[in-house]
Amino acid sequence: MNGNPNAAQKRFHTELREMTATLCGGNGELHHIVGSKRNIYKYERAGEWLVLLIHKESHDNIKKLGFQWEQKKFKEQKNYYENYFGKPYPVPEGLFRSFTEMKTKQQVMKGFSPWSDDV
Repeated sequence: MNGNPNAAQKRFHTELREMTATLCGGNGELHHIVGSKRNIYKYERAGEWLVLLIHKESHDNIKKLGFQWEQKKFKEQKNYYENYFGKPYPVPEGLFRSFTEMKTKQQVMKGFSPWSDDV
């Protein structure tokens, strides 16, 4: 965990691993979609929230899969998480909405946030 996640983010990563172990037999790797140290707008350590737990094969071929695939999987992961744990996804709602509505990864790098009023 190179981005120095806070306690809530560490719990989130642990929960993703637990969920994936149950659903996929523990065959997942944590992928930081925009890098672990990325800050986006006012979301400090946003890169530690924008993570996917995916199969090794997908992780090895992540560049071929593309940004829209990552966004799709991130949305699916939210649904799986909420169904599995029976609680809300811990990623800040404004960050989740901003990320899933971005058209390109370059918008992430520029700190795009249409939800600037949301914390």
